[in-house]
Amino acid sequence: MLRSTLADFIDLQCVPRLAAAEVYGNVQFDDLRRRYLRGRCPFDGSHAGPESFVVDAWTLRWSCLDHCQKGGQSVLSYLNGGSLPQAGGELRALVERLALGAGIPSGTLPEISKETDEEFRAHERVAGLLETFFLQAHTLLHSAQPSVRQSAEAFLARHGLVGEPFDDLPIGLAADMRSVHRGLEMAGFTAQEIDASALTADERLAGRLVGPIRDRSGRILSFWARDPLDRSPRVLFKGSWKEETALVGLDAAFHGAGSRREHVGDLLVLERVFDALVLQGLGFSRAAAVAGPASDLTRARWERLAALGVRRVTLVPDDSGVSRRNALVAVESVFRAKPAPDVWVLLPEGLGQHPTAAELVRARGLREFQSTLQARLVHAYRYKALALLEQHRPASGWTEIARHRAWKEAIEFYATSEAKSRPNLDAHFVPAMVAGLQRSWDAFEPQGRTSTEVATLEAPPPRPPISVPLVATRSLGPPGPTETISLAVAPARGADPAGVPRRPARNGANGYCHLHHCDTTVCFCFD
Repeated sequence: MLRSTLADFIDLQCVPRLAAAEVYGNVQFDDLRRRYLRGRCPFDGSHAGPESFVVDAWTLRWSCLDHCQKGGQSVLSYLNGGSLPQAGGELRALVERLALGAGIPSGTLPEISKETDEEFRAHERVAGLLETFFLQAHTLLHSAQPSVRQSAEAFLARHGLVGEPFDDLPIGLAADMRSVHRGLEMAGFTAQEIDASALTADERLAGRLVGPIRDRSGRILSFWARDPLDRSPRVLFKGSWKEETALVGLDAAFHGAGSRREHVGDLLVLERVFDALVLQGLGFSRAAAVAGPASDLTRARWERLAALGVRRVTLVPDDSGVSRRNALVAVESVFRAKPAPDVWVLLPEGLGQHPTAAELVRARGLREFQSTLQARLVHAYRYKALALLEQHRPASGWTEIARHRAWKEAIEFYATSEAKSRPNLDAHFVPAMVAGLQRSWDAFEPQGRTSTEVATLEAPPPRPPISVPLVATRSLGPPGPTETISLAVAPARGADPAGVPRRPARNGANGYCHLHHCDTTVCFCFD
């Protein structure tokens, strides 16, 4: 999508500071609490239906497909009586008027030249086309004959997206592509523009649920399309969008973050789009979706989230082995990201008998879900430690060999982590390892590494604080109140009992392994 300085000024600076009720004060809307406000067209109300004029309260774009035959129009065109102002003084006067209403000093307005004017108008054509495509689908979902909507409504019902709270969500139903093409032409777009957009190029869209993928300011970047009958492929996407926005639903999260939409303090991230929509429909705006497995959250996507202004993320995997592993991959990616949000993970056991967060919310309500978040949330470094413990713990219980293997991996992970991560490691990773292995850090503290081992690990690991609580833990869950136990620090190892043979070290030196400085007859690591 083309982005001009003028378009950025309007979309990113002016619109977030304005309210639809103020800008469109002459329109009598049916319900100002909705996102998609509907009322009678102000340009010729006598010939328009009572809900012909639609305004997106978040982007302030308006549409009137029945009467004006225009869709996704800029707020400037409303202020100008239904069409964009002419280039030059007329355009500048309206931009100044808009900025004044937003409380922006006139001296900060961007330069308006012939080049920027042309870019702005090109931007508006593309934005209007995308908005109109979605509005037609959104309207069809709520107005088509029952036989047309049957499969889509059944799918939405299965996912709990029924009833008034969900009617205003950004979900639509795609008609056959000929009808879509014809509707876009009737809204004033040329066949060349429609064909260039490729919006009607894929016949598989017909009958699918569709929704926009927007950037944090609300601009449409792409669309998702879900087959309600679960036919393959279940989900389609229009073009690449992850390069510009890391998640689906960021516009809702930033809209709920304040008038300037500069950052999000805590973002809830789920895997599936419809799970995020359930929470949004119930009023939890800070919910977004990966639109795929959590493992798709690559280092680049984490860095993009941080750059967009997301400060903290709560990752919510399903209660399944696959989803847990995907969450671990995502967590390990965030450790490598620079910069990255502060990431926490909801332990899947907190979902109880409900396999997904959305099902928990539907069954027990949003308040119960928020209580679960408070009780079952762990930092990403603790989640890493718990996963490491789960990986190494034998089914029959811990053995010394298994403990040493787990501790070896923990030491290497700690040693190769960046220095700025040490406070979080000391606060979350180390205590979980100490508690899970039921040993103090000093009991496994590596000493006397060779130069080769130091080079391999880049540097000897700093010693974490040893005064950490020793708490026995279960699987991937935090301990309950009755599971806290007090364990003494392991005593120093004395002389070896007489007659106990030592296995030779790998380099033919004494019987102590270089990594752990432990007796190889106990460790069997031969590092």
